[in-house]
Amino acid sequence: MGLNHIYQYIDKILSYYPSIKTIVFSGGECTSIKGDLLKGIIYANKKGLTTRIVTNAYWATSYEKAYSFLVKLKEHGLNEINYSTGDDHQEWIPYENIINACLASRDLGFNTLVNVEAHLNSSFNRTIFIKDKRISKYIGNNMSDSTCIKIMQGVWMPVTDEAKEERKHQKKEVPPHYNTCNSIFHTIAITPNGDIYCCCGLTCLQNQTLKVGNIQYSTKASIESNQFEDLLKIWIHTEGPIKILEFLYRNTPIKRNEIDYSMHICEVCTMLFNSPHFIADIKKHINQILPNIMLKYNLSIK
Repeated sequence: MGLNHIYQYIDKILSYYPSIKTIVFSGGECTSIKGDLLKGIIYANKKGLTTRIVTNAYWATSYEKAYSFLVKLKEHGLNEINYSTGDDHQEWIPYENIINACLASRDLGFNTLVNVEAHLNSSFNRTIFIKDKRISKYIGNNMSDSTCIKIMQGVWMPVTDEAKEERKHQKKEVPPHYNTCNSIFHTIAITPNGDIYCCCGLTCLQNQTLKVGNIQYSTKASIESNQFEDLLKIWIHTEGPIKILEFLYRNTPIKRNEIDYSMHICEVCTMLFNSPHFIADIKKHINQILPNIMLKYNLSIK
């Protein structure tokens, strides 16, 4: 994404939704755009927005290098940093980078959070940080406290056929969970070409139904129509994709009993949106589904 696009997209989206509070520079690896990132942060701050980056900390090969890199971000007004790590990340970026980056960002007063990828057979998890004396004394849960480092553990989603096949063989019994999707009505994600998605999840680009417009030519009315007049989006927000999957398997007990509750919420969401069979079944029973879902949704937004 070029710098002119960063400026244009911020201006346009704020003209539509002035209540936006935070802009997140993500990716990919957002720090790879270097000076444009710094200028984007300055511009966002001038517009009254707080700023956050999501990074793998490839640049933090030592504490000194991490501090030197981050001090520039601090000087240009960055407020928050999220670091990503875990088994797959560490194939490329060592754990030591994350430690260096965390210690430096805390010392500089950034609101610091680490998101650790997790799956059923992860060899790396949140406990590693808790046992590491260099960082354990700073770990806390107060999301607004910049003196503590927050460590979150999220479900990591397999994105290749090989990884999905491996998970089948490693499957363990996991109790049902009915997580709803908060992102779908609280996030506006814009890609370099201006496409707008109502989600910044791991697979949103594989799920074209989540695309609600393009910042360069879509009207506010068309964006909102694509977002809020879609029953499936409302249903995912209200009850969550697992609940929908159980409904779709209501007449096939074998498939319902075989639901893998260890699946990432984004993986189930993609299954639902990208299956013509599921979409047809929902349309066929829409009169049965609609009243209950809309009642729950209307109660949730009051």
